[in-house]
Amino acid sequence: MFVPEKIMKQFSFFLIVLICLIACNNKPKNNCKPYFEFDELEHYSINISIDEEMRLMERDSLSYKELWLNDVLFQRKPATLADSSLLINLEKVGFLKQMVNASSYEAINTVFCEKKHKESFATSCIAVYRDVLIFKKKGKIIGTAKICFECLYHIIAGTTANTDDFGQSGDYQRLKKLLYQKPKVED
Repeated sequence: MFVPEKIMKQFSFFLIVLICLIACNNKPKNNCKPYFEFDELEHYSINISIDEEMRLMERDSLSYKELWLNDVLFQRKPATLADSSLLINLEKVGFLKQMVNASSYEAINTVFCEKKHKESFATSCIAVYRDVLIFKKKGKIIGTAKICFECLYHIIAGTTANTDDFGQSGDYQRLKKLLYQKPKVED
């Protein structure tokens, strides 16, 4: 069967356009490489008064439990995932645990990803890490993030991605909204 040349050219053009559309749709959104591939996300938060924070910072005659809370709230650790034992049993030191709804995972991944920013900013204050995220895959901890929404600081462990620019371009605000929106599924 003979196919006219004009029809073959149109078909070839259509095929090229179709391949380009498919290839473009498979690119990550926002040119963003996620820090973690997770299937479960735990959010721990604590509501603590400034007076209590100040007492903990002084570290005078603190109990073991208070020293542990001090480390979680103020120390720049865990630096590595192997050092994340500090974050186990956060509920024992006053943190409230909530499971993040799986419907928020895609949006969370647009915050926890390596991407370019037009501008970067920095703050200078004493970070108090009142929010802790535990990323899991098949029940195993694969990443952690301690967040101070007031100072816009973070400590992220478990990824090889560059996390230096985490939170830029309004990502801290987006993350806070995602974590504190309703509904959340509880344990």
